Amino acid sequence: MSFDYLTDEELDNLIRECESDLVQAPSGLLDKVLNKVEGSHASIPNITDIRTANSRERKIKEYNRFKWQVIGSLVASFALFLTLHALMPVISSYIGDPKMPSKAEVLASCEIPTKEEVLSKQQVPSKLDVISNKKDILLKADILQKINNNKLFKEDEK
Repeated sequence: MSFDYLTDEELDNLIRECESDLVQAPSGLLDKVLNKVEGSHASIPNITDIRTANSRERKIKEYNRFKWQVIGSLVASFALFLTLHALMPVISSYIGDPKMPSKAEVLASCEIPTKEEVLSKQQVPSKLDVISNKKDILLKADILQKINNNKLFKEDEK
């Protein structure tokens, strides 16, 4: 499949024919459009002014919303405080005595043993018990070391 391309002369003729069919704009249209654009340009506010105004309005709205949220939370907490304060006698009748004991009352009700009582209840090993326990531990360690080295069984075989 081969394509036949137009020659340069045929291409120029085709372009002229297409351009001759174009509609021409009226001669004063360009001046009218430019005058209208220049006149309306003065009445259009600067885009940065619009953005600044929108940003400022948005910030004011956000601040007002935040302010009312804070006020609402304060009113709710105050109402909760008053409600609980009013209901405290009723709540305390169900729970019991709301009075909290002082430190002196708590300490008076507790029996704290003295040092001598605590030491008398503990079994304190004597000096001989400690020495014999150490000897037993050393003997056991020596036996374990010999077992690990296979010296214990080798001596028995000899």
